[in-house]
Amino acid sequence: MKRYQSLRCERLGLIVDTLQRHHISNALRGSWKHNDFHLDPTGLLTRSDLDLVVEGLSSMERLQTQATLQADFGNSMFLRVSVHGADSLLKMNLADSFILNIGEFISKTRELNAGDPDYDYTLAKIALLLLRSFSEERYAAVAVRIGTPEVRLALDVKLGLESAFPPEKAAMLLHSSANSLACEFVEECVLAVPSPAFVDTIRNRVHCCQSIDPWLQEYLICKMGGAAK
Repeated sequence: MKRYQSLRCERLGLIVDTLQRHHISNALRGSWKHNDFHLDPTGLLTRSDLDLVVEGLSSMERLQTQATLQADFGNSMFLRVSVHGADSLLKMNLADSFILNIGEFISKTRELNAGDPDYDYTLAKIALLLLRSFSEERYAAVAVRIGTPEVRLALDVKLGLESAFPPEKAAMLLHSSANSLACEFVEECVLAVPSPAFVDTIRNRVHCCQSIDPWLQEYLICKMGGAAK
């Protein structure tokens, strides 16, 4: 565990040093900002994207910055970099974020099966997000508040300490939630493959979420494989 924590500090330090070199150290958002990013025990693989917000850049400049950073990190670890012009998550309410989370799960697991490390990671991450009691609550805080073996396993998978998060563990965890969307997610996405009708329902719900930026709505709807009606 000590070696693993040292690797996490090393990788985070690499991220921060690189951003400082490009004078955008204050641009860091998401899991890398809050130190709850995914990192496998080797320190070479992460499933957490590096999300940055840099205001005042044109679309072309953001793409150039993204490509430059992607190249900088390419030799040290596999890392997907995204540079945004504004923080679209700041104004999103909790209810809308739950819809977004389900849409994210559908879009990222469309061609995956349970037992695939990418599937299990996404399931653990989305389960923890659906269990939040407020928008800013982080993964570790959710795990501490709930305190069950299932939620601790979900956190370990999110962080990279474990790789397997069986659907039955997710179902057991989420069925205890008072969030009706979490229970719907279990029935439609965990215990079954999302049906075309359910996917269409989520696409349309995303389209109706007023606190989700329009560009993010359309981006997610497209990733889910269709257009909102």
